[in-house]
Amino acid sequence: TIASCRGSVRPGTIVLESSSRASMDPQSVSRTTGGLRLASSLPRDLVEFRRLLDRLPAAAYMCDVDGMITYFNRHAVGVWGREPKINDPEDRFCGSFKLYSADGSAITHRECWMALALRERKEFNGCEIIIERPDGRRVTVLAHANPICGETGEMVGAGHVRLDITEQQRAERTTDAVAATSPAELRPPSGAHGRTGRSSRSRAAW
Repeated sequence: TIASCRGSVRPGTIVLESSSRASMDPQSVSRTTGGLRLASSLPRDLVEFRRLLDRLPAAAYMCDVDGMITYFNRHAVGVWGREPKINDPEDRFCGSFKLYSADGSAITHRECWMALALRERKEFNGCEIIIERPDGRRVTVLAHANPICGETGEMVGAGHVRLDITEQQRAERTTDAVAATSPAELRPPSGAHGRTGRSSRSRAAW
């Protein structure tokens, strides 16, 4: 049994053990349970974890317990459309320009999934959120924000992986539009194509 963070952190967040570092991908990050635990030396494990995130084909970043960004990969910069400052209160919790919930309502960085993961000490996985870049382009992502625990069980921050589903949603809308204008006999059966389920947690960002 792998221990989770001390205190009120709930099970269901990601786990980082020596045996899992080499095989972790965006999907396994959201599936693994037990609390993101950094074994043995914390600095060494953080370096290894960051190297892992550097190799992910998805946006990823980390914050300390105060919400200051301590790390982000190049895919995060691509999603945000900007490069935030490290350990800067101006970019607390998230490096995005603007954030919107799945229903289009504007939200603040203090309401984002990273902020919630740190404040409530629990994981938020598969949560849809819309990011607006400085150039005006909007990107829809599925957020996976999870607390990070040190060797002794204390929470030392949180990690956040974002999966871009913008093109998937655009393809779904195109399929729906074509189906709506096609003769009934040519329409695909219900459930014929995959659909991104919206989380009931759409009140906040990642």
